[in-house]
Amino acid sequence: MSTEFTIRESGKNETVKVFNDRIERTVKNRITNNDHQMIPLRIVTSVHQDRKTVRTDKARVVVGIETYEWKVKNAEKFVRAVKEKFLAL
Repeated sequence: MSTEFTIRESGKNETVKVFNDRIERTVKNRITNNDHQMIPLRIVTSVHQDRKTVRTDKARVVVGIETYEWKVKNAEKFVRAVKEKFLAL
């Protein structure tokens, strides 16, 4: 079972799904097929929300030395979903 969120990164709309053991990110491309990226929850160091913007908050997912920063419409729900799944491992 997964929870799906719409994100915006580098001017593109993308989809992030939070599963019980992973985060899947899908980048929609017009020319080629969609690109998929899988982030195992075991290697996620931290996840938090930045509430500086009015409508779309930023969510940061830190994976080792890599940091993903996305604009998420429901950033609070996204962060809560990732933390719940992470604690359930």
